[in-house]
Amino acid sequence: MVDILKIKCPYDGENLFSFLKIEKEGEQNNRIKKRIPFLFSLVEKAMEIRSVRVEGEKDFITGIREVDECKKQILCLIYSSQSFVRMIEEMTEQGEYLDAYLLQEIGTWLIFRTGEMLCEKISRTEEKNQSYLTSRYFPGEKGIPIELQENFLQIIKRQTDIPVGITKGGMLVPEKSMIFCLGSDPSNQKKCLLQSCKNCMNKKCSYRKKD
Repeated sequence: MVDILKIKCPYDGENLFSFLKIEKEGEQNNRIKKRIPFLFSLVEKAMEIRSVRVEGEKDFITGIREVDECKKQILCLIYSSQSFVRMIEEMTEQGEYLDAYLLQEIGTWLIFRTGEMLCEKISRTEEKNQSYLTSRYFPGEKGIPIELQENFLQIIKRQTDIPVGITKGGMLVPEKSMIFCLGSDPSNQKKCLLQSCKNCMNKKCSYRKKD
């Protein structure tokens, strides 16, 4: 089964300010906070984020044991328009470095948040059938080979035609794209699906929040 969705991610100033590390009061931070809603609207329009979900019961192998042992395997892809990258390039060329940086970071937040919203939607559907999701697995994280990113993309592309490619280094194109897999099985324990810095193994992540 393949499902293509356009998930609208609502503006969440408090969460976004925390992600951008500008939650503290101060003249410069307050000036940036006032500009964020406008920049958010630009990003949202330019990115045109789409979500693709491909799932099956043993129809494909992910290479991740916890997922492959489940009754159902699920691949998710979140991707944006290439026009967003061009918009940032144009701003940089015009010397609008702060706005270009903020657009880049807001775009990253939107991709992450859209992934969370997609997982929440899948989780609600699975729970109606008394089945529960595993953790999300991202190629290149927690010891998972980055090469799996290309395998996942090929599985998805066999189901639907999407404007997403991959570089020789295993990075998705457009740049603001994300792919992950998870499993669903009645024997799984119900768990929180939101990404949490407290539970993440990537201690060197530049977006990591301090405890």
